[in-house]
Amino acid sequence: MRTGGRGKHNFTFFCGAFRKAKYEIRRRRKARAGKNSFPPTPFLFARPSVRFRSCRAKRGNQSEFCSKKVRALFSNCDKVENKNHTNNMLSAPLPANEDERLKKVLALGLLDSKPEERFDAITREAVEFFKVPIATVTLIDDKREWYKSCQGLDVKQAPREISFCAHAMLSRSIFIVEDTLKDDRFKDNPMVTRKPYIRFYAGVSLYDKDHIPIGVFCIKDTKPRSFGIEVVGAFMDFAARAQTELAKPV
Repeated sequence: MRTGGRGKHNFTFFCGAFRKAKYEIRRRRKARAGKNSFPPTPFLFARPSVRFRSCRAKRGNQSEFCSKKVRALFSNCDKVENKNHTNNMLSAPLPANEDERLKKVLALGLLDSKPEERFDAITREAVEFFKVPIATVTLIDDKREWYKSCQGLDVKQAPREISFCAHAMLSRSIFIVEDTLKDDRFKDNPMVTRKPYIRFYAGVSLYDKDHIPIGVFCIKDTKPRSFGIEVVGAFMDFAARAQTELAKPV
């Protein structure tokens, strides 16, 4: 069997790059765990040697295949690491009466409806009163939190698994997170680590006439803050107004 020649050059490069890729993966994992004992490998995708460039010129597609395989290895590693990293976040459990609750939410006839001033007035006043950038009246269905009214965000919904309001909906009182980075449930949440960079959250559940939770009134801030007893009354007044509007027929 022939062992020399151009194929050997390609195979040698690929094996070397593969070993370097594995080394770099170990280094990244150690760094993420705070145990960065490996030096970086800036040479990993450095310009190939003259010997390999000559081989690549002759073999063409095979060398491109080697390069793609190494890059694919890194891409898959990043996906696994990112998945494990976000798994530290704690999603809210489903309430025991979830099926009944979803029927109540759908019966409102408000999901995906157009903005209404009666709700926008509440969130607009809440932003001014509490000096926060974000306030929402939120409805929660099976897969998302949807904002019937929203101040300070350029989106209309967010996945339920990363929803702060899904946690607040399960609480019998005001749900407050004064600093999300100090709360293990939320410090890895994408809404904390990326835009809108939530650092403070306060929300209270909104109920229908049968006392089934259908949504949440909440405020959010991009910096930590305390939420004293002196503002709880005002917060509950805003929530009561939102709940009254939700109870009105469409």
